[in-house]
Amino acid sequence: MPSEILTEVRNQNSATCPGSWANIADFSATGKTVAGTDSVVLFFFSLQLDPAGDNCAEFRFYVNGSPVGPICTAFSDSSSNQEANSVTMVYAMDGLSGSSNSWSVQWQDVQGAPVHDTTRYRTFQVIEIKGGDAEIIVDMEASNQTGDPGSWADLFTSGSVSVAGTGSILMMIANVPYNMEADEATQFRFAVDTTPEANGPEACTFTDESNGGNSLSMVHVLDGLAASTHTFHLQWEALTGAGQTRNVNRTFQVVEITANATLQLELYATDQQSAPGSYGNVPSLSSSFTVDGTDAIHLILANIQNAPDSGDSTCNFNIGVDGTNVGADLISFSDSAALQQRMCMAWAETGLSNASHSFQARWQAIAGGAVTDSSMTRTLYVIEFTQVAAIPKGFADSGSGTDVFVRIGYELEGVTYDKDEVILGSVDCYLWKDNQDDTITFVDHVVSNAVTGAYTFPAIVDNDSQYFVVFIKDDTPHVFDVTDHVLTPEAE
Repeated sequence: MPSEILTEVRNQNSATCPGSWANIADFSATGKTVAGTDSVVLFFFSLQLDPAGDNCAEFRFYVNGSPVGPICTAFSDSSSNQEANSVTMVYAMDGLSGSSNSWSVQWQDVQGAPVHDTTRYRTFQVIEIKGGDAEIIVDMEASNQTGDPGSWADLFTSGSVSVAGTGSILMMIANVPYNMEADEATQFRFAVDTTPEANGPEACTFTDESNGGNSLSMVHVLDGLAASTHTFHLQWEALTGAGQTRNVNRTFQVVEITANATLQLELYATDQQSAPGSYGNVPSLSSSFTVDGTDAIHLILANIQNAPDSGDSTCNFNIGVDGTNVGADLISFSDSAALQQRMCMAWAETGLSNASHSFQARWQAIAGGAVTDSSMTRTLYVIEFTQVAAIPKGFADSGSGTDVFVRIGYELEGVTYDKDEVILGSVDCYLWKDNQDDTITFVDHVVSNAVTGAYTFPAIVDNDSQYFVVFIKDDTPHVFDVTDHVLTPEAE
């Protein structure tokens, strides 16, 4: 299996923030196995603070005895209007292996006595994308305090980074803790090769008092980026006041997923819409597709920005699958041009039947006239991680009179060339099997080496002579070809 949900917690249990760093109740796991150091492990966390006066907490991930990634904050300053902030953090890491890994989400109070809102679900998921299927190609962090610019400029920029090709799925991930001052706000966006992502999310974070700090978390997903070197940027611009980053860790990452995954939905909109009085879909952020089976993992990511409001508007938000709320139950609110809140949501759903299912961002007005911000793009993505068949097992004679347990597998390999027999790299290669009954089955997808053109399909379950490979490369002009349907895998 190229991907797996290693930890999943979704509950409403009570939790009171401690005075110093400690695990959030129920949000830890031990003895977790990671296949190898080249696996990419994704951490997703969301929690809603109880709406009560002037409380603030900060949060971090804790892996194998050490803090990792960003430190984010959330605060609440009123119970009457449910002006409570949620927190979402997304972080990727590699280098883990073995069967004794531990991880948790920790928190500590900054002000008051923050508690979890027990009427709402909080969530913690850890997903492993196993070795060779993904790579962290940008991994940046900083902790200095710096002020936002008067016009769009880079907070993070990666420099030149190689991308395998148009078949790659790229996740751009940002977590920015914001300084705690009075009535300041800053907006953020992603850019590739200095060009802002036209259909990517835009979001805002703010602060409204010395201990009323907030943080930004934002995820953008894209594909179709040509095989070449590219630069990746997190950009920011002052919205109100002179905002600053907080002098704790902020992060910017890009994860490239190269195999066994498909970007099934990429939805975005900018029109202004009003939240309904009962739960419904956020307009333009709902669609459906036929999923690949019960063992597929569907990673759902949403970014939504509330518009500023003069009178305390608040709204519920959820991710939905087939019209049912899943993941965390979160609140967003705004009460002036300076105090408008973004919403970032993440949830991985598995076990869906091989049929058409719908995926959506969902919302419900609590108070005031909550509306989307027409100046900032809202987004919904669904990445489907498909599972390859298990390698069959067998026994072989060790030569000492006993049998030794082994794994048996087959593979196909080759090199991609153009019509002039010149090596052509970064070609999408799709392996299919002819079932000999007028049907075919998709098996796997790889991208040929950018330089050598070499490709390999490992871990094929048999050596029947009914396989074929389809080759596609979007270029000028497009390139495509297909082998004969009589390829025979060889033993690995």
